[in-house]
Amino acid sequence: MAALAVYAFAQDKPMPSPEIDRALRDRAAQYMQFMVDKAYSKAYQLVAEESHDWYFSSSRPQYTRFKIEGIEYAQGLERAIVKSRVTRVLSMNGHDMPSEIVVEDLWKLEGGKWMWYHDPEVLETVFGPVRIHRDPDNGSPTVLVPTNPEDLATKGQMRITGEARVDKTSLPFQQGVEGSGEVLFHNGYPGVVTISVDIVGDYRSFTVQPVSADVPSGQDLVVKVAYKQIGTVLKSMLRIRVAPLNKTLTVPLDWDDTKTDTK
Repeated sequence: MAALAVYAFAQDKPMPSPEIDRALRDRAAQYMQFMVDKAYSKAYQLVAEESHDWYFSSSRPQYTRFKIEGIEYAQGLERAIVKSRVTRVLSMNGHDMPSEIVVEDLWKLEGGKWMWYHDPEVLETVFGPVRIHRDPDNGSPTVLVPTNPEDLATKGQMRITGEARVDKTSLPFQQGVEGSGEVLFHNGYPGVVTISVDIVGDYRSFTVQPVSADVPSGQDLVVKVAYKQIGTVLKSMLRIRVAPLNKTLTVPLDWDDTKTDTK
């Protein structure tokens, strides 16, 4: 489970003794192996008491392998970030999608032992962890920002603007008359999504472009739909599937009987 890279860790980097470093590496490797083996009750024994409730209520990462790449220690050597390269599996529409990412887990010394813990001000997403910025007046979590210090320096605060959406509830065509239309897809997620586009129904008469594309956070993409009747008319819709999320957007392709030939 990815955790927040606390900003203080990015400053001075104290060097631990070989004994301290080995103890944390062994503990972190044990925890990650439990994740790979899906031995979550065993991993629970390595979780700090303050994070027990969060651990029970959170979803479990689906890792298939891991490699510890580095550790950053805080001043005092009682807290640390363990960075691991993992292969994880995301499920979308019944299909497993493996991907390789680097996750950051928080550890602290508790009773002389290294314990994994979760920062309650961090929200886990499929794009990685994002820090919650709370409204000073009511404490509500209204803004999410990247947790990576370099991202903060280059991108600033990032607001989630409505997840993923399209600008139309339907797209009209005139039956038997060639035509085209456009739908604007917006990615409001804090990360790149991959969309796949197709037609449900009369896939011979309707064509789409593009059929797939990567859409960066906060960006728009125009999806074009062209119509040329071939065979029997079928009720149809435009379908946009969003990965790595289990999200599907649909836009009905309707017949507009009000259109007339002006020739």
